[in-house]
Order: sequence, then structure tokens, then C-alpha cells
Amino acid sequence: MYIPVTPSLRSVWFGPSRVGSSQASSSASTLTFDVLQRSYGLLDVSLSYYFPGISDPDECDLGTNGSLDDVLPPLAVLITNLCIEDETCRIRTRQLIIPDDLDRSSPLEHRSDTLGKCLRLLTCASHPLLKDAIGEMLFAVADCDGKHSRLYEVPHSILTCF
Repeated sequence: MYIPVTPSLRSVWFGPSRVGSSQASSSASTLTFDVLQRSYGLLDVSLSYYFPGISDPDECDLGTNGSLDDVLPPLAVLITNLCIEDETCRIRTRQLIIPDDLDRSSPLEHRSDTLGKCLRLLTCASHPLLKDAIGEMLFAVADCDGKHSRLYEVPHSILTCF
């Protein structure tokens, strides 16, 4: 699936430019949506609905809701594309998923929030498309470089051993 988030479609996804033009400010009042916030909100609510608390994604009973591989990956792909194409979206998403004041007193995968659910999905065998989409989203949030991820802060001395 390809969701185009290119510079030519920038105003469609992120609203009009706020660089001070009078045209942009007049149309900004009519264009009051935030694709990133709504997409993240839908993903957060959906993950909380299908995987309540700290439940294991492989053990969740979906009942008649079908496969999550058909429903949730497009949201993760959209967020991934937004993060790849726009640095502001990447920073905002990083703050939403991995806040600066993240409590590290317990393992991150045992959290009941979106971060914990995403990390548990990375080891899920029941939803391979969702697992891959979430992995790509987390990679994009980390600026496509694992060194920028605040999830795992590895001392530099360990990295030089390899």
C-alpha cells in the first residue's frame, strides 16, 4: 500500500503553510484538521480496544472482528510516511510514543500504553503485517536510525565491541 506524502501534497496533509502569507492564514481557519493527531489517536484507541491492558497480542480473542492485518496497518503506514516526509511530524510522534519523561522503572514492553503495545506487537506471530507496519513506524519515528531512538540507550562502549 502506498500513501503519498510528497512535497506537492504537503498542504493537503499538513494544512496551509504558516510562513506568513495572507492566503495561508485565511485558509488556515477553514482547514482545521491534523492528520497526524487523528491517525495517532485512531491507532492508540484501536490498539487499546484490541489489546487491553498489557495483554499478549498473540493471545487476544478478536471474535468476529476479522484480521487486524486488514485494519490497522494502513494507520501505521500513514504515520510512517508522515514521519519520513516531515521532521515536525517525526518529532511530534516521537513525543507521543516515547515522551521525554518516560518512566523506565519497569520494562517498556510491560507498559499498558501505545509504546508497550507496539513493543509487544514486534514479537507477535499472529499479526505479521501489523507487526511489520509497527516496526517500520517505530524505525521512522527514530529518524530511520536506531541511534536516535530513546527506547534503548546503549552505552557507547558496548557498541565499539562489535
